[in-house]
Amino acid sequence: HCAISASRDTTIYTRFTTGYLRASRPQTNGLRTMNDTLKIDESTSLQLGRGVRLRHDRERDCWTLMAPERVIVLDEIAHQVIVDLVESDGLLAGVFDRLSQLFDAPRDEIASDVIDMLQPFVDKQLIRQK
Repeated sequence: HCAISASRDTTIYTRFTTGYLRASRPQTNGLRTMNDTLKIDESTSLQLGRGVRLRHDRERDCWTLMAPERVIVLDEIAHQVIVDLVESDGLLAGVFDRLSQLFDAPRDEIASDVIDMLQPFVDKQLIRQK
């Protein structure tokens, strides 16, 4: 008989009834864990995360990111950025250039805004590195 508990650093401790304590890292099969956050910049190439789909919600007439047990409603700008990522090679530098031209705005401002918008999606693994 054993009890399992997880700590903040994702080490799993198994305590057997004999009092023996064994620590092990969980198997991630090459996937990033929540502790391994990717900091994105213009050289990062991104794609939708596993199981994440871009869908139009007809009932609400809006675009959404659908993930297992989550739905994120996107505004027009977020939708444009995600579509640009999906339809291109996913390289953020190209997305910054296209959006800068589309909105006639300075590239540095676009880059900062897009990174600020996408980083939480990356942190939650809704969008991942290619």
